[in-house]
Amino acid sequence: MQAAEFGFDAPDLPGWHYPVEQEDHLGHPDRNGLPPWKIDDRVRGTLPNGGPGDLLTARLRRPTEATFEHYLATRTIESLDHPRIQNRCGEFIVMG
Repeated sequence: MQAAEFGFDAPDLPGWHYPVEQEDHLGHPDRNGLPPWKIDDRVRGTLPNGGPGDLLTARLRRPTEATFEHYLATRTIESLDHPRIQNRCGEFIVMG
């Protein structure tokens, strides 16, 4: 299902994990002059056949402003600051 099917006018972010391949998220670094994501020090599980399993952890090499959490917070604040939302709900004041 898409976010719009639930009445949300926002990017669709499906799944149980960060949708790092989502189009709007991928454009975030370019729109904000941030470097693309890079990870190292990967730790993977091992499949029963001995092959590499899921990525369990890694070290993210990018500034805080380029993380998925920052992207999501930024999009949320932008949404709250949109005139359509302010007309419906009144003005939001973002403290920070």
